[in-house]
Amino acid sequence: MGAPTDEIDLILSLIPTGPLAEKLRREPDPKAAAFIAAVDTDDELEVDADVVVSRGEDDGALAMSWIWVPAKAADISLVVRRATRSFSGCNR
Repeated sequence: MGAPTDEIDLILSLIPTGPLAEKLRREPDPKAAAFIAAVDTDDELEVDADVVVSRGEDDGALAMSWIWVPAKAADISLVVRRATRSFSGCNR
């Protein structure tokens, strides 16, 4: 197994077998850091240093990333207003 972490050890103690356990026990890809560093990040696209990297069958990889989604684009303010209205009578 690769370098163990407290989180991985905890997960493996709770889920010792199966596909997730197999993935967690795999040695990390030695080229993962190079793929992560090659991601062209900006103010809206970020990549953590320890993200999941999935090697493709060709000469590349997919790197898990974060993309910024403004609340307005997700219409979050509308959802919050509706929830506030529907629960406003509960505090009597």
